[in-house]
Amino acid sequence: MPEVHQRKFSKNYLPRTFSAFEYRSFRFLWPGTLVGFTCRWMQIFLVSFLVWELTDSAWLVALVGFFSWGPMIPFGMLGGVLADTSNRKKILVIVAFINFLACVVFSVSLMFDVVNVWHAYTVVMVSGIGWALDMPSRRSLLLDMLGNSGVTNGLALDALGLSVSTMIGPILAGFLISLVDVTGSFLVVSGLYIISAFLLFNIGIPQKYRKLQSGTAIIGTAFEGISYVLKHPVLRILAIITILMNVLLFTYMPLVPVIAIDVLHVGPAYLGLLSGAPGFGSIIGNLLLASRPNFRHHAILVLSGGMIAMIGLFMFSVSSWYIISFVALFTLGVGVSCFGPGQFTLYMLLSEENIRGKVLGVVSLAIGTNPLGSLWLAKMTESFSPSIALGINSSIGIICIFVIAVTLPILRLPTEDLRHLMK
Repeated sequence: MPEVHQRKFSKNYLPRTFSAFEYRSFRFLWPGTLVGFTCRWMQIFLVSFLVWELTDSAWLVALVGFFSWGPMIPFGMLGGVLADTSNRKKILVIVAFINFLACVVFSVSLMFDVVNVWHAYTVVMVSGIGWALDMPSRRSLLLDMLGNSGVTNGLALDALGLSVSTMIGPILAGFLISLVDVTGSFLVVSGLYIISAFLLFNIGIPQKYRKLQSGTAIIGTAFEGISYVLKHPVLRILAIITILMNVLLFTYMPLVPVIAIDVLHVGPAYLGLLSGAPGFGSIIGNLLLASRPNFRHHAILVLSGGMIAMIGLFMFSVSSWYIISFVALFTLGVGVSCFGPGQFTLYMLLSEENIRGKVLGVVSLAIGTNPLGSLWLAKMTESFSPSIALGINSSIGIICIFVIAVTLPILRLPTEDLRHLMK
């Protein structure tokens, strides 16, 4: 049930686009998550830039994506179990603090000039482990706060925070590299993680959860989520689409610095602006979606968002002009702003309350296929240019999403009808 006892504003105080901010805990969760997201995108940008400077290898840069998202496979399902069986707020705070420690250690390594690519991979891998562990808890908290009627608005605003961070993270990182250096940039990231932990610590919401008695119970509980998703056709299809997007689309980011430097011939500042273009596009899309909290066709939102994002990536892959590349990544961001909230709303509304965290753990597992896509993309860069590799990925994605949309009419039904089919 939503935490109505914590509502401080009158119901009409805020426009409906921002109605979730009527809840006190959401007013701490949202900025805390925003700062944490910003830190993650800054880390990916900084590490990608650093690895390119150290190695001049597109293959090694592409591996940044592998180590950033690789932990989703072994830790994603564990995160889902923890969301159902542990204090969710504590999970968020602990993850933020561990990320702070990892960034401090890496900053010290940079100060003493003893860093190598494996140190860089390690710091983004720690961030990836944290992402896998806290994502189900963060999304479950939204439903705890807002209930079924408010979760679409809450997820859209959560995605808005992700979009803002996707924009300002790379821009801030590029600006800091120009102003100071990578070492100073990581010190800033360390400080931001502390701010995130403080904000998340102030969340106050009652939560019911059951404790598991053994490691065997944890393993068994984790596989409950997989069985549940495989049993239900809509969730099964949705998981396949999530895998497609993570293998073919979300692997692009580490290659943006390579293309910006070698194809578009820009420096760190313009590179940061270019990397922030998807975030800017997502902000626009998320605001539009948040203004429609009663949106009824989330499956169509997922398919259309995926298609728009793939088209944007294809445009970026064939562009040799900075402004066209910026528009292409902006378009990609608009698509992601539809796909992300749409998929998570479906996962949460179509799953039963007692297994929702474990279902989100399966989502983390599907997202965890991203490293396989990163390896595939990195391998292609050995035979083709980074631009051609992204063009191949986006073309495959466009074809796959089109086939799914045409051959599976069930995805055109309103979400409420899909919920009845699940019963």
